[in-house]
Amino acid sequence: MEHKKLLDITDDEIGAIYDSGKANTISFIRSLVDKINEIDQVVKQQQLEIDRLKAIVAKDSHNSSKPPSTDGFRDTPKPKSQRKKGNKKVGGQQGHHGTTLKQTDTPDEVIFCKAHICAHCHNNLDNQELLGIEKRQVVDIEIKKKVTEYQRESKLCTCGTITKGEFPGHVTAPVQYGESVKAISNYLSTYQLVPYQRLKELLNDIFCLPISTGTLVSMNVGLGKTLKLWKDSIKEMLISQRVLHFDETGFRLFGERFWLHSVSTKALTYYQFHKKRGTVAMNDNGILTQFTGVAMHDFWKPYLKYSSVTHILCNAHLLRELIFLHEQHDQAWAKEMITLLLEIKEIRETEQNKRSSFSSDEVNDFTNRYDEILKTGFAANPETKPIAQPRKRGRPKKGKILNLLERFQNYQDSILAFMNDWDLPFDNNIALFSGIYNPQDFFKPTVQRIYQGFTA
Repeated sequence: MEHKKLLDITDDEIGAIYDSGKANTISFIRSLVDKINEIDQVVKQQQLEIDRLKAIVAKDSHNSSKPPSTDGFRDTPKPKSQRKKGNKKVGGQQGHHGTTLKQTDTPDEVIFCKAHICAHCHNNLDNQELLGIEKRQVVDIEIKKKVTEYQRESKLCTCGTITKGEFPGHVTAPVQYGESVKAISNYLSTYQLVPYQRLKELLNDIFCLPISTGTLVSMNVGLGKTLKLWKDSIKEMLISQRVLHFDETGFRLFGERFWLHSVSTKALTYYQFHKKRGTVAMNDNGILTQFTGVAMHDFWKPYLKYSSVTHILCNAHLLRELIFLHEQHDQAWAKEMITLLLEIKEIRETEQNKRSSFSSDEVNDFTNRYDEILKTGFAANPETKPIAQPRKRGRPKKGKILNLLERFQNYQDSILAFMNDWDLPFDNNIALFSGIYNPQDFFKPTVQRIYQGFTA
């Protein structure tokens, strides 16, 4: 029976079918069942698409790996601290080094504010006894352009030879910018990320230096060439470490996608600019191909292809995925797993000054709780037979919930590595900061000497 006929059929027509006999009645009901099954399949497919789109909309920086810059202007949940609330006082904690401005014993200039006339009777006080001095200091910056001229002599010897004095090795042109100018421009452009055009305006407005953007680019290129030996030595030092943090960040340049790969510790960072994100780029930088220690990363699958390293997974990434499942899919097991991971982390941080590991009983208790949480999760999310679809290559998708459950099951040792070894990190956050916490410690003693041959 036609689709329109099935929808618009009247009671009299239904009665006529019934009166026409058993065979016609069964045929009519079968048509209805087929149509219901067809609509049911469409509804299920549409629901899957709705769930997928809702998941995209619901993801932000607090429940996924998306950066906060992608949150836009929508209201997002306030970030929750992973630490338990304690009795810490407000403000700087014990051991924290403040940055209060203090007076110096060696000021560059002293200006005397003399007491000439008595404030009461207006007598002259120049010859009166000095009772004391009150000091106040103003810390300021002296901004001025400094031009140093080098003059070399030419002299004629009695033997007839003309000999000229030698310019310093770094003075190579009739007029050029000095090392401090190069260091400041390199620092502002490469670390503070000031765009070339704005940097050009800044140097002209503040220092009266009319530098072109082309010259600024050349300064950075020169820095890169000078640092090559240093970069190679950083790579060698990283390969010898026990634990390395790996990460990669995508960005667009001239309309194309590129990737910035980082390999880091608290003190060392190696950056690699590459068009690829996976093993091609990782093989090119040559670190993972030689490294045999512990690799911390966020479960980007290409990392797992390197069997010579011990893999541990970033729990900060896992926590965000668990938060998403708990908030968007009402997964109780995800909330329990969040509680367990943070509890282990909190105890380790609290006790690390008193001991260096958990007891065997504690490890067994945490592990058993971990296993029970997974059992609860699998029981609440049984794997269902996929909806019939046109055949596609590869394995059928299991969905985010089952995929995360299986990751917690299959990579338990990598996730709980921080519990079993207190020297291993809980998360991969070091990779976000990429090594240098205080740029002044790096640039002040180093960059100003780079153009004079510093390579170590």
